[in-house]
Amino acid sequence: MEDGLRRSDVLSSYGLDGAAPFFLYCNAAQQTQLELYFDGKTGTGCGFRYDWDGQAEQPQIYGFGFHMVETSSEWDVWGNTEPYTVGSIMGTDGSEFVSHYQESMTYASNGKPERFQSTGVSEGIPPEQVPVDVLTITFAYREDDSLIHKQYHHNPLLFGTTYSNSDLFFDEAERLTFADCYITHGNLESYYIYSDDSPQPAYCLVLDCDLGLCLPTMISYSIEKEVPYGLSRISLHRSLF
Repeated sequence: MEDGLRRSDVLSSYGLDGAAPFFLYCNAAQQTQLELYFDGKTGTGCGFRYDWDGQAEQPQIYGFGFHMVETSSEWDVWGNTEPYTVGSIMGTDGSEFVSHYQESMTYASNGKPERFQSTGVSEGIPPEQVPVDVLTITFAYREDDSLIHKQYHHNPLLFGTTYSNSDLFFDEAERLTFADCYITHGNLESYYIYSDDSPQPAYCLVLDCDLGLCLPTMISYSIEKEVPYGLSRISLHRSLF
């Protein structure tokens, strides 16, 4: 953290000194990527984003905090999307942007989707009519055939640059746990926090990452149960980083 700011200073400034972590997210190397502290009663939270450089023994650590929680009955841009959907972030297939639209799908040895590709002929982007890729979506699986990673790409000339490259990661129950999405000034990270075995997340922490800054938005979804406070709130998910 910059300017000598200590972890204890961050926790204390948000009234969370002595609190247990609310949520942890670890990468494939078992390195902590996100450490979140949160008081659901006050809507106050803070945390630390660990940025691991492959050449460095210690990560860069960026602190963040918030004093309010947004509420929503819907998920973020990915919506209540079925993991194997092959639509765009706009909920369309992109055929409205091109002529001679075509789709192809290949399947993994487990019979599940492996790679989706859609193409067409551009109408004015660029001015000449040329073949273009519309959507490319690939899927990766664990040894037990459960989905672990979905990579999404859309043509930025058709849909815009935001979210044009996105990596989505899933737990063993094929619930979305982490999304890392391209935005023009950096990347947008979404961490989905579940209560027990619920198929829908209780919370989502969104970090807008730009030049070492992590700007947080904490979202609470409309659920019947509240996540119990304390150590039981710690969740561990592994990404493919």
